[in-house]
Amino acid sequence: MKKSIRRALSQGLATALVLAGLGAAMGGPAGATVPPPPPPAPIHGTAGFSYTGVGNPPTADKPQSKLWWNDGSWWADMWTSGRWSIHKLDRAAKQWVDTGVEVDDRASTSADTLWDGTHLYIAHHVVTISTEGGPKASRPDSPAELYRYSYAEGEYTLDSGFPTEITRNSSESMTIDKDSTGKIWATWTQVSGVTTGGYTSTVMVNSSAAGGTSWGTPQALSGDNAPVAPDDISSIVAFGNNKIGVLWSDHITGSVWWATRTDGQSDDSWKVQSAVRGPNQADDHLNIKSLQADDSGRVFAAVKTSFDMNSTAKNSDPQLQLLVFKPATAAFDKYTISTIGDCHTRPQIVLDPENNKIHAFQSGPATTVTGCPYSGVSGAIYQKTASLDNPAFPPGRGTPVIQDGTPSVNNVTTTKQTVTPESGVVVLASDNEEGRYWFADFGGTTEEEPYTVQGPIGEKYAEVSDLVGLPIANEVTGQRFGGSYQQFERGIIAYLPDTGAFAVANGINTVWNSIGAHNSDLGYPTSDEYSPMAGGVMQDFQFGKISWNAATGSRITKGGIGATWDDAGGPLSGLGYPTTDEYSPMAGGVMQGFQYGKISWTAATGARITKGGIGATWDKVGGPLSGLGYPTTDEYATANGGVTQAFQYGQIVWSPSTGARFIKGGIGQTWINAGGPNSGLGYPTSDEVSGLVRGGAKQYFQGGEIVWSPAAGARIVTGGIRTAWVGQGSEGGRLGYPTTNEYAASGGGRAQDYQGGRIIWRSGSVSIQYASIA
Repeated sequence: MKKSIRRALSQGLATALVLAGLGAAMGGPAGATVPPPPPPAPIHGTAGFSYTGVGNPPTADKPQSKLWWNDGSWWADMWTSGRWSIHKLDRAAKQWVDTGVEVDDRASTSADTLWDGTHLYIAHHVVTISTEGGPKASRPDSPAELYRYSYAEGEYTLDSGFPTEITRNSSESMTIDKDSTGKIWATWTQVSGVTTGGYTSTVMVNSSAAGGTSWGTPQALSGDNAPVAPDDISSIVAFGNNKIGVLWSDHITGSVWWATRTDGQSDDSWKVQSAVRGPNQADDHLNIKSLQADDSGRVFAAVKTSFDMNSTAKNSDPQLQLLVFKPATAAFDKYTISTIGDCHTRPQIVLDPENNKIHAFQSGPATTVTGCPYSGVSGAIYQKTASLDNPAFPPGRGTPVIQDGTPSVNNVTTTKQTVTPESGVVVLASDNEEGRYWFADFGGTTEEEPYTVQGPIGEKYAEVSDLVGLPIANEVTGQRFGGSYQQFERGIIAYLPDTGAFAVANGINTVWNSIGAHNSDLGYPTSDEYSPMAGGVMQDFQFGKISWNAATGSRITKGGIGATWDDAGGPLSGLGYPTTDEYSPMAGGVMQGFQYGKISWTAATGARITKGGIGATWDKVGGPLSGLGYPTTDEYATANGGVTQAFQYGQIVWSPSTGARFIKGGIGQTWINAGGPNSGLGYPTSDEVSGLVRGGAKQYFQGGEIVWSPAAGARIVTGGIRTAWVGQGSEGGRLGYPTTNEYAASGGGRAQDYQGGRIIWRSGSVSIQYASIA
């Protein structure tokens, strides 16, 4: 669904701070050395020609294919000079050449192409885009048309009788494919409704006579699950030599649905099942391909999830997934292409069966952007590659293949066909802000590439090849701080001239990549993985660390919190390993949980450790959200084997006989003024007791109590005077609250005044003088 505006509004401030390098000024990362801003975005791929006057990005939409391979060349349906026309890629000159064959002159349309080995089919449909917050009904006066071309001697010729009409209604997207009987099938979603009555959407299909010469009546796909939200979309694919399948998103139920039929059966003989189902499992981004020559009839679909819209989502949750349908089991297997931290969107996949590879291309932030501003941000096109038989994609954003200087490239598109070593892979994208096509040509290199591993990265690879596996790309240079990196099957080797080359692998690599790798606020690795104690590993980076053990997973420590943990001994300290990343329980401060305590930071207090009984008590009363605020000291020793920790608005004290108790406000200050644990009161034996009569409060100590009332403030009550006061009902009795501390009585002894009288202690006996009642 189109949520980028909402995401930008909800996350844009935090993102702007990261990008501007202002983190420390706002209190986080705590006390961190602020890295310098990243350099301008490096260029990847090749700039194509510019365009104007088209209604939508010309390489959209997600399910569609604008390219095809035929007769030793790549071709594309592209917008130029006020029309859509067929273009040919001149690989030697690295440019797209207009063949002069016009397809459609409507600027409001988008296209899906299909080359079947004999004919070229291009479906152009008028685009009406619905968003989550802005549904729009499909327009009835907007025909979607199928163009069919014959090819001979390097030229395409429109066949007689074409174009033919698929439907009269506009749609957000439309895709086509051809079944084994020669029928062309099309699918789209059709939105109905009005602003006052609400909108609904239905998955539609239509089929033609053989060769697309005429079309039937569009039909709603049968099944209870066909009605979907206005911004959901569908896609179609031929598979298994004699079957057609339709895949569609349904983000309302968190489902991606899959309907199949066998060629030659009645048009309503669809079998519907879920491809994936569950909370946050679906969004309206999908791209589907099949292996026609595969006897097992496998189908591969890249889909986007909605986990990024969940407030409890983690960077490691899947954002793009690969669904693999196996007709033998009629079930889908699920694999992660990218995580939320990778910040990817709008996936396209290309199948390369001769090399047993699947290539995934997707949009993401520019290589200079740290983290994920919002899912859907444009900037660059990234590639990831995996095995067709075991599609385990490497962690991280992948290899940037298209990026302009703006950078704002988006909407990658490619071919429905499987590729070969001869064809290589070509992908096309557009910068709709600048109005320019961009493309990447992996010409004839889809076979097992002889990737070069050399220089400092090569030297490190000789040490760690068993850890990271084989290279899957060449070294990428010109990166932040003058560094470079190279991707391998199970990790990355990153190099910085000042620190050298180091490998990042396993869980640490997953976390590092999820926050932007070397472009993140951790920067480059400055050590290899090491084990400070049994059961865990750590790795140092320019501006922090990532640690891992089986109990806590991989966690980042950085800034003032990280430095404090390091100074205390890291995992060898009494804190153990971190159990959370940094978080902010309230404005102005950050905290991080560890196995046996916490470290908190504010600009006013610095970084402080809380642990043991004191830490548990602080947590119990609400941590910084309690009336105590943040700690202002570490623990320090006090009388009789006790320890104390000061907070912004009080203290927590601990002794072997009393445990941990917090003191604050007037009671706490009175205790401190009296000498704290060194006074006759000793240590508190209770926390503050509030809600007493007339709004009072009190706290008990080893040697007495401190009582507070709005009228008289905090007063100390001890010894025989306290015994007498308690005996007559304490603050609820006739005497009420004390209005003074003890003082020397006239004639000897001690006295203390109360709201309702006075208690006098003299020579071991006590007398009470009640105030007269007017």
